[in-house]
Parts: sequence; C-alpha cells; structure tokens
Amino acid sequence: MTLTGLHWRRIRLFSALGIMISLSLGLILHALKTNINAYVTPTGLLQSEQIEAPKRLGGLVESMSVVYDQYHKVHFAVSDGNQQVNVVFDGVLPALFEEGKGVVAQGHYDLAHEVFVAEQVLAKHDENYQPPLPA
Repeated sequence: MTLTGLHWRRIRLFSALGIMISLSLGLILHALKTNINAYVTPTGLLQSEQIEAPKRLGGLVESMSVVYDQYHKVHFAVSDGNQQVNVVFDGVLPALFEEGKGVVAQGHYDLAHEVFVAEQVLAKHDENYQPPLPA
C-alpha cells in the first residue's frame, strides 16, 4: 500500500500538532515549577546544607515568644514540634499574626547570630477563617 498526498498531509499535520502540544505542556510545567512557593520547617532549615540561602520558613509561632525591641523590630520563635528557630522581622506584621498560629517568613538564616532574618511575614489561617467584623 502506498501513501497518497492526502495521507502525507495528515501525517505532517498530526506531527506538527503533537510537537506544538508537547512544547506547550513543557512551557506550562516549567512555569508551574518555578512559581511554587514551598517552605521549609525549622527542622528542614537547620538540616539544610545551604542554610544561609534565601528560603521561606514555615511553622507555628511559639507561645510567649513575641517580643518587640527598642528598634521596633519583632522577635519571635517558629517551631515545627521538633526544632525551634528564632526569627527577627523589621516591619508591620499581618493582622492574623498571633502566637500559636501558623506563619511563613521569607528571608535568610544568619548563621553568625543564629537567627532567621525575615523580609516578609505571612500569617496562615485554618479552613474556618472568618474575617473580623467591622468596628
């Protein structure tokens, strides 16, 4: 059986479509992989080989650990139940930030002072979140 011109056109069309779909999926997967904002726990941070590299630290704010210093910086501890990391942040904390609640801090670990220097702090809430009532 020989292939006619119509068969060759269909083969080329389906081949081109397959290549275009493959390239599109590859670009989408690459974009999703580079935009994932995962975080490490205190245990993962302290076990990391690149401990001072920029990271996102996530866990629970330890009770009785939030302290403001004379320079208006806030110090608090983040724990995952196994390890605890001290965090320092110079900025305005989110409204949902409180002891015992989840938090994600973006920054780097200062190995000399053994503290995580946060550039941004995000408060986490559970699935039962209710916005505060207007005052």
